[in-house]
Amino acid sequence: MKKQLKKSIQLLTLCCLFSSTTALAGGTMGGNPGDLSKMKPLLEANWNGKSGIQHTSSYGVIVQWKADVCGTLNGHITDTTKCTKTINVVNSTNQ
Repeated sequence: MKKQLKKSIQLLTLCCLFSSTTALAGGTMGGNPGDLSKMKPLLEANWNGKSGIQHTSSYGVIVQWKADVCGTLNGHITDTTKCTKTINVVNSTNQ
C-alpha cells in the first residue's frame, strides 16, 4: 500500500511540475509566438493597400493576416473616408 501511494505521489508531482511550466509559458515553453497583436506595427507597415487577406514576412516566417480598407490588423472599417491614420502602402511583386 505504501509503495503504491509513493508512486501515485511521484506521478502527481511530475504531472504538476510539467503542466504548470507550460501553462505559465503560454503553452509553448517560451511565450506565444502566434500572438499577432505584438507584431501589429510591423504587419500594418507592410500593408499592400487592399482590404482582405495579407501575407507579410515577419521574423523569418510568412504571416497571413486580415486588413480592413485602412490597413488595420483585424479592422472593420469599410469606408476609406473614415480612416484616421495614414499608412504607407508597400507595393510588392510577390503579394
